[in-house]
Parts: sequence; structure tokens; C-alpha cells
Amino acid sequence: MNSEIKPLDVLRAERCHLDEWWEIVGVLLGTRVIDGFFEVYMRCYEELCKLEYRGDSDEAGILKEKLEGLEGKVIGILRTDIEDKPVMVRVDEKQ
Repeated sequence: MNSEIKPLDVLRAERCHLDEWWEIVGVLLGTRVIDGFFEVYMRCYEELCKLEYRGDSDEAGILKEKLEGLEGKVIGILRTDIEDKPVMVRVDEKQ
């Protein structure tokens, strides 16, 4: 799913952390799995952001499924305190 991630994006991306009930919104550039971690790359305004989760985590499993085919779309990723939904994804349908 990493079709729009460029090598320089990987190097310049700032690692972001979401606390419970925080959301990040931006254009999904893509995802990748590397060294046992699932990474999500987004362009948020002028910043490049990277979310990182252990590859075997519930968050990684949910995001792998929900982000499939959404590269180039504006999305939101919300971190929750709900045990069976630790992250939620929404898509800007206006695009």
C-alpha cells in the first residue's frame, strides 16, 4: 500500500503520537511494514507525519484493513479508549 510514499518522505516524516481521543487528519500517503512495525504516513498541512504501531497490535490490524485503497484521500485517525476499537478511521467523502 506504499504507492505514494517517497524515500525522502520517510526520512523527513515527524513521528506523531496520539493520546486517547486525539485525532490526526490529513492526506494518506501510504503505509508500510518495516522491522516489525506498521507505519502510516500522512501529509497534515505542510507537515509529514508518521504514526507507528507494533505490527502485531490491534491498532495495526485495524489500520491495515481500514486504510486499504485510501492513498491520496483525506482521512482522520482517532485514538480511543474503547477496548475493541482502539483506533477509528474516517474518510472525507467530499473528495
